[in-house]
Amino acid sequence: MPKYLLLILFASACSVGTYGESMDDGDDTMMGGDDRNLCANRGTAGTPYMHTSAPTGPRSGMGCVAAACHLAGNTGAGAGAFAYAGTVYKDLNGTIPNGGVVVRLFPSTGNTMKSIATAISDSAGNFIIRDTTLTAFPYNTDVTACGADGAVMGIRPMVGSIQRAEANCNAGNTCHQAAPTKTATPVYLMD
Repeated sequence: MPKYLLLILFASACSVGTYGESMDDGDDTMMGGDDRNLCANRGTAGTPYMHTSAPTGPRSGMGCVAAACHLAGNTGAGAGAFAYAGTVYKDLNGTIPNGGVVVRLFPSTGNTMKSIATAISDSAGNFIIRDTTLTAFPYNTDVTACGADGAVMGIRPMVGSIQRAEANCNAGNTCHQAAPTKTATPVYLMD
């Protein structure tokens, strides 16, 4: 067999767009813009919003998509509505916030491989998706940062789908909450 034919066969056996590959190549046309199995590079963690009413500070780990807070149709004084919000940690106990992590939301029907909304966690680990028109439940989600969490190649998908009542990711009950009152593992991506 000629050397050139062998080289062509070897090159054609390589895969592209594999799980854990970086999606930050500047070409959104790759795989039709699909990003489901591509890690995203860590973003720049912004400064967290510091609440001035009690409890003051960034309120990491607290449920904020709630009545009289950031719930669409029932916001608190001066508060904007959030569609989804939560906190990303570096550990599964929810003790060390992880800033700069990309949080992605995917539809459960249609093109399930292309994210429809993203957010970057701030320096307190908090993330917010504000688009309250996202009402085609259920949704799937993941957290990602290339080079992080080597066991999953920089992507940690949520095990189940998000239902309408689960957009408050830090609410506890069946959602994520940090120790000592956690009822489910906090959202985390290890460095």
